[in-house]
Amino acid sequence: MGMVFEEVLHRDVAFVELTKHAVERFVWRRDRDYSKLDLQTIQGLVSNILRDGWYVVRGDKMYVYTKRYCLVCGESRGRIVVKTVLSRSQFRGGRGRRTPWRRVVVIESPSEGFVKSVVDEFCGRSLRKGRVICAPSP
Repeated sequence: MGMVFEEVLHRDVAFVELTKHAVERFVWRRDRDYSKLDLQTIQGLVSNILRDGWYVVRGDKMYVYTKRYCLVCGESRGRIVVKTVLSRSQFRGGRGRRTPWRRVVVIESPSEGFVKSVVDEFCGRSLRKGRVICAPSP
């Protein structure tokens, strides 16, 4: 187990931040994987993956994966930072351990407007909290 994640892995609660790139990756996958996508859906996906998945630590990165997704994470200020999202087929990490977190708290990122900017760029819509970010293409 990497020393970087030592403190994070010994807690019952995971505090998580999403990077702009991770949100972009969820948005890019919208046509294929989701009927609708909003901030609450992204938070739910991340929570479920971290709560029910398996993890592998390599150096300063932690890979948390389920049957369908793999989150590439870093650590900052005692929080897990989700850097990007991969398909499970893109991750060949060997055997991992079950994640120890029963509760996952997704914290708003310090850069408040980044989710709105991602949505505007990729979907051409404005985001209001709780509203649909992207609907599937017809």
